[in-house]
Amino acid sequence: MLQNFFNEQKFVEAYYAKDIKKDLALGRNQLVALAMLLGGDYTDGVKGVGIVNGMEILQSFVVEDGKDGIRDGLQKFREWLDGIDDPLADDDNESATYLSKVKLFHKKHQSARTRWIAPENFPSQQIIEAYMKPAVDSSTANFSWGKPDIDGLRQFCADSIGWDAAETDRVVQPVLEILESGSKQTRIESYFMKYEDGIKFAEVKSKRLKAVLDEIQTEDDIEGSNKRMRTD
Repeated sequence: MLQNFFNEQKFVEAYYAKDIKKDLALGRNQLVALAMLLGGDYTDGVKGVGIVNGMEILQSFVVEDGKDGIRDGLQKFREWLDGIDDPLADDDNESATYLSKVKLFHKKHQSARTRWIAPENFPSQQIIEAYMKPAVDSSTANFSWGKPDIDGLRQFCADSIGWDAAETDRVVQPVLEILESGSKQTRIESYFMKYEDGIKFAEVKSKRLKAVLDEIQTEDDIEGSNKRMRTD
């Protein structure tokens, strides 16, 4: 993902999936689940849940990889959120590790049940599908610039964002002048530095979030060691 791409006052920030997976243990399923908790393009999220609480939720109600991983993990959180009784009694159908995480989460966030409000259809399978299978243009045809339909653009801006013709012209005119001048677009590589592994610019300042990330890293290291031992 590229951020600040059209802001001339800032450097473009690049976020790579492999770095997010390595540093935050968030794969695609986990990122979609986090978006459904915090809110995004397709949902308002769970009212009252922020980034720290969201990461703690994912840590306790684990979202697995695979087809149903998002729904299953968030459904367990929803059941906890809608629960009235203390859910800490042992359940023979759950692992000791899972129950331990839920117990700790419940102890820390028990009062949140009165403050966190999930959408009625949470977790919605339709929203999950919208994130996992977005409607995009998959055309492989080469892109080329064409002369815009000014009258149509004025009407579109008026209908969709309430601009009058003068405001649309003010924004569009500089672009038209560049097009009419025959200026060639410079390749993106000449504007931005190349990506290099191991460079970090962000720093986590929240102590709670740091604690979650440290535990995730520890769990990943243990899981990786166990996998290598099984392989050997």
